[in-house]
Amino acid sequence: EDVAQVVIAGADIAMVTSEIYRAGPEIVASILNGLRNFLSLHQLNTFEEFVSSRPAPTLNLRRSRLQSMTRPQRFDDPTPKEPHHSGDRWGHLS
Repeated sequence: EDVAQVVIAGADIAMVTSEIYRAGPEIVASILNGLRNFLSLHQLNTFEEFVSSRPAPTLNLRRSRLQSMTRPQRFDDPTPKEPHHSGDRWGHLS
């Protein structure tokens, strides 16, 4: 299911190395069976047919994705701020 989702999102490949390390090489058969079930459910004969049937992203969609990925994120530091007091170097208030 995850592989089908990344392909629908526009990926040409799906990285499954981490899952193979976690679950063992048997997971490859499970991934392939999941893809076969997905193709069958959507009445597609081949993986190539699936890839060619996905919607082409529009320029605006690509632009909005890039903007969301490259927009500087504001980070709010949750550390309490020390109150600023005027005083001498030993902290005595004037």
